[in-house]
Amino acid sequence: MMTLNANSLTLQCCMQEVMRVEGDNCYKIPHMKKAKLAAVGMLPEVVCVDRDLFDDGCRLLSATDIDKKIDELALEVAQAMDMSEFSSQMEKLSVDGELEDDIDLDLALLLGIDQLLQCMFRVFHWSD
Repeated sequence: MMTLNANSLTLQCCMQEVMRVEGDNCYKIPHMKKAKLAAVGMLPEVVCVDRDLFDDGCRLLSATDIDKKIDELALEVAQAMDMSEFSSQMEKLSVDGELEDDIDLDLALLLGIDQLLQCMFRVFHWSD
């Protein structure tokens, strides 16, 4: 239970620092010497937040366009998933030497060379 409480206090301190730097992540994880406080029975269950800091955090949240942030996150996740799929296929090339069916075009789309690949495919088949 001590570890859970310590983790919760660290999270609360980090959230406080995030508010202090207005949502950025350029802060150091604060240390409150939890082990020493626990040893003397003075470890708090919650971290008290200055009222002005709390109000500033609420103002920052209310000024944020949450829908826009969710759209940005969705795009970022989709791009990461595309890159993950691309990386997996490249790994299969180096390990198996084989690709799944229709993956050539998918790789070409990811690399942005799909038009070139289709043109080469037509030229190759026309010359037969």
